[in-house]
Amino acid sequence: MVLLVAIIWGMLAGDTQQQASAAPAIDDISCQSMEGATQHEHAHLAIYNNGQPVEVPANIGIKPGNNCLYWLHTHDATGELHIESPIARDFTLGNFFNIWGEQLDATHVMSYTNGSPLKVYVDGKEFTGDPRTIQLKRHTLVTVEVGPNFVEPAKFDFPSGD
Repeated sequence: MVLLVAIIWGMLAGDTQQQASAAPAIDDISCQSMEGATQHEHAHLAIYNNGQPVEVPANIGIKPGNNCLYWLHTHDATGELHIESPIARDFTLGNFFNIWGEQLDATHVMSYTNGSPLKVYVDGKEFTGDPRTIQLKRHTLVTVEVGPNFVEPAKFDFPSGD
């Protein structure tokens, strides 16, 4: 009986690993069955279109059918980005948008554009470079806006102990 349970458990564990590996790596960011603990940081992303907030959905980078999650993902719709990696490395806003499958460039965020450059803020300061290159570090606050109606850069209270 114990042997039978061990065999079944091994088969299920193998199937889980196979499912987890079914989702391809994106930008060398793997989709694995567990969150990594070597690098554990949180950043925040706020998006506005013509002054109106655009939701950053829950579960970006989490593939329930594949039983995996990417090292860069969301759990809820607050805009909090979770970096939970088994290796220490740099993560960028471009990596997040690639995992999300949405567009980000100098004039587009998702399907929103007005043909003019986006207004982008990092930690409350205007950022004029390529928004895809923004480094996501501990408590980095990123606001991306399509105008013409613009709002102040977003603020976010990270959970205590974060």
